[in-house]
Amino acid sequence: MLLRKFELRWKIEDSVLVPDDVNWTLPTTIAGIMNEITKELYNEVVVIFCYDFDKKPLGYCIVGEGTHYISLVNVDSIMRAAMLTGARNIVICHNHPNGDPIPSREDLITTGKLIAALLPAEVKVLDHLIMGKNNTFVSLRKHYEYMWLKVYNMYESINSLLKETAETIYEDA
Repeated sequence: MLLRKFELRWKIEDSVLVPDDVNWTLPTTIAGIMNEITKELYNEVVVIFCYDFDKKPLGYCIVGEGTHYISLVNVDSIMRAAMLTGARNIVICHNHPNGDPIPSREDLITTGKLIAALLPAEVKVLDHLIMGKNNTFVSLRKHYEYMWLKVYNMYESINSLLKETAETIYEDA
């Protein structure tokens, strides 16, 4: 059996000087950058914007591409980009080439799964923006805040249950 050695590394393709006095976590700011990234594209693209613990921008990464109707993205690619940049906060963005930024059922399900999957690694999803045509976008955090709250509450419940179980096992030993 051949055991391969893999190297994980981050390749910086391009850099842009950004002003310090701009709030880079604002949906309108991110939407402006995302519009530049996707303006010539006819397919869906998933981009994550990475931030440190204090929400200072670290960069962005295209983590998935798809067809005109669907983008292919998985937790692995988002987790890898977050880990390689040292991100503690991210904003997920993707475009809808048909111009309608209204989230699909799959957009909502995927967002919930990503929020839940990244929590154990202490990476918070600050928002998920869906871009439409003419600078339109929908902030899932703004319109579906209850989804974030449900996932966070579920995660806290699981943590509490694990702590209780560990304490019971420790006391019984």
